[in-house]
Amino acid sequence: MEDYIEGSRVIVAFPGIGSVSILAANYILKNMKHDTIFSIYSDDMPAILLNDSDGFRLPAVRFINLKAKEKTILCYGDSQPNTDSGAYKLSKDIIDTLKSGKAKEVIALGGIGIKGERKRDISYYMSNSKEAAQKLEKLKATDKLNERVNVIFGMTGLIYGMAQRAGLTASMLLVEANSAPGYMDTNASARMVRLLSGYLDLDVDLKGLRRGRRRRNTLKFSVEKKGKAEEESHSKEHYLG
Repeated sequence: MEDYIEGSRVIVAFPGIGSVSILAANYILKNMKHDTIFSIYSDDMPAILLNDSDGFRLPAVRFINLKAKEKTILCYGDSQPNTDSGAYKLSKDIIDTLKSGKAKEVIALGGIGIKGERKRDISYYMSNSKEAAQKLEKLKATDKLNERVNVIFGMTGLIYGMAQRAGLTASMLLVEANSAPGYMDTNASARMVRLLSGYLDLDVDLKGLRRGRRRRNTLKFSVEKKGKAEEESHSKEHYLG
């Protein structure tokens, strides 16, 4: 296990606003060779069984090795824990695993909730690495997150905060996404895929990203978009990872 983690850059994706992280992670998995290394289970995950290609299984956090130019692992969470204490415990387990395994960088993904849809795909970042910040700036992400949100909720924020506290190189990539309940924002997810691909130099097929009616990037998924788009808001809003 440590051999896979050592020197790797670890993408952390959990369900959240607009399903941005999970849609982006699923697109990457669909378009890159990969294999699951190991999984972490939590008593605070929902009491359900998931049906996937290998049959029914418990919800978990899977560590997936991506066949990339540089050692890259996708830490994929099927669900966020039901309680704050559970979220803290699971985040600690993940960070302890990555620190003991000597991961090179932790990259947490998420969506910033907005009302309705933006006319532009806007992305933000936080990082404790000057090198990472310079590269993300070149990819047209902005570091003005403190002007955009007051509070960061959920696993995305905890993973970044705990990674930084543990002395790991940590980055957070956020994309504005429609916050309507149940809405799957494929436009925002497409922006996340392009941002990740440029930042990590992933060998992922970007041809699957197509232009929508407004010439915006959208994931080529057959996804039902739920929730009514609401009037756009320019106020300072909270973020749910």
